[in-house]
Amino acid sequence: MRLFERNRRKTTLTAAGVAFRDEAARALSQLTKRLAGRSWLPMEKLGLLRIGFISTAEARLLPDIFREFRELNPEVEFSCAL
Repeated sequence: MRLFERNRRKTTLTAAGVAFRDEAARALSQLTKRLAGRSWLPMEKLGLLRIGFISTAEARLLPDIFREFRELNPEVEFSCAL
């Protein structure tokens, strides 16, 4: 299943890519809501999320997703790698 269509000029999501992105966003939102009311959680980092991607995807598709994840999940250390 291809998530991206790429050529020399641009990278776009396929229909499967859009569905995957939307489902991942819903899953992250549900997780955030479930963790929000947990006063027993320590104020430390809950874990580390590392994401690798190709540079062409980063420029158009991922910055908003990364920004929102960081805002919604300050307790998760987040790093990206090209």
